[in-house]
Amino acid sequence: MFSFVVRRMVGALPSLLLFTIGLFVAISLAPPPPDVSSEELDRRFWHLPLIVNVRPDDRPRIVERLVKSLVTSTGADREQELQRLLRIGAAGLPDVVAALEKLDPPARARVARDLAPLAFRMGLEDVTSLEDPIRAAGYWAHVLDDRAVDLRPSSVRRALSRHLGDRAEPLYARQLRNADTAVLGPIFDELRGATAERRDMLEELATAALRHAGVSVRDDASLHAYWAVHRADYVEFGTLERVAARITETRFGRWIVQAVTQRFGTSWRTGQPVVDDLARRTPLTLARTVFGLLLAYLVAVPLGVLSAARRGGVFDRTTSVLVLVAHAVPAFVLALLARSLAPRLARTDAFAAMALALVSLGPISRHLRSRLLEELPQDHVRTARAMGFPSFSVWTRDIGRNALGPVLAYGAITIPIMIGATLLAEEILALDGLGPAAIAAVQTRDVPWMMAFGVMAAILGAAALLCADVLQAWNDPRVRRSLLAEHPEDA
Repeated sequence: MFSFVVRRMVGALPSLLLFTIGLFVAISLAPPPPDVSSEELDRRFWHLPLIVNVRPDDRPRIVERLVKSLVTSTGADREQELQRLLRIGAAGLPDVVAALEKLDPPARARVARDLAPLAFRMGLEDVTSLEDPIRAAGYWAHVLDDRAVDLRPSSVRRALSRHLGDRAEPLYARQLRNADTAVLGPIFDELRGATAERRDMLEELATAALRHAGVSVRDDASLHAYWAVHRADYVEFGTLERVAARITETRFGRWIVQAVTQRFGTSWRTGQPVVDDLARRTPLTLARTVFGLLLAYLVAVPLGVLSAARRGGVFDRTTSVLVLVAHAVPAFVLALLARSLAPRLARTDAFAAMALALVSLGPISRHLRSRLLEELPQDHVRTARAMGFPSFSVWTRDIGRNALGPVLAYGAITIPIMIGATLLAEEILALDGLGPAAIAAVQTRDVPWMMAFGVMAAILGAAALLCADVLQAWNDPRVRRSLLAEHPEDA
């Protein structure tokens, strides 16, 4: 049986993956809220393709596109592109020079003059050449000839190592400062295996480099958030990384990375870790759901048994009408009525569980009644009665046990439906749980929260189906033998 459970869990993984992709596409098709800033849209990776990036951008392509665009664009668009190129800074200087060489001399000189702030950041003393159109056209090529060695990643790593070993030496600090944003790639590479003390110093250097380039970085969290969004501006992809970037440099790929490395990331709505929020709210919602389901079984099982035992009688007909009416009234309608008539009672967990039980006991009791009535004419039941077994023993051992398995399985597969009803009840009754957070996440298009919740709900649904099979196998030896026959090695 254990092997069967493992097989079912492994077999559910492809379905879970397809569900995750479909859910992400469905959520992401909605347009972003109109009041979200462009900076926030970048943080949400809205500038990336959805699932597949046919032509992923890295630093050389981005720089080449920006330089070409500076020649033709005007106004606010040109200023925005220039600022992005200046933020890339010395990290993209070799690509800038290569892109400038493809322009005609007047356009090359104009773009070279626009990059004058970068010259001051890199500590270049002679910038008067930028005022002369003829000399300005070749200015950055001469700078690259002089600084190419210092801007290499290997040189930056050596300067980093020396600076961290002797922070009082101004030479190494000046060398890193003149390297400008070329230090960012090596710094973040070093951060992967750095100790806590070394990590703090590296983050301080990266923050200083970005602030020097005009990027607003408040703390370590915003530093890593900026790098997660804009890493492609500062690095050149290798062959394998370019292949992987077709998936990773997409909205879905970035979400997968955050889900694996950052525990589903942070909520766009609250700025808090998604897993922490779910871990606090989920037990409350599941407790109400499970308690409501248990309460429904406590009432539905006796009703189903008595209805089957007195089939066609007054009790059976009355019960059928009552449970049908109870099932026809949704849980949220009961919640609305209770909130209007008895506000204090409506805001208790006990009432939420009672409302869920009331709308759930009808299907359970009628399903149990139908199963019991199917068992009554069976040969083994007639044989037990003919042999004189007590009526209670016949009902519990021969009739009830055969009917109980499918009823328990039915309860297991209704858990996802019960969770949905619980979410609505929590929102209407203003109870702390997943309900209010789920509604708010949908309204604000909080993709990380909705995706984490959707994946969790899918896992719970798959677990419920697996529990239904296990319960049936535990209760009915015939089902257990059938499962073992399908997988003989489980025996």
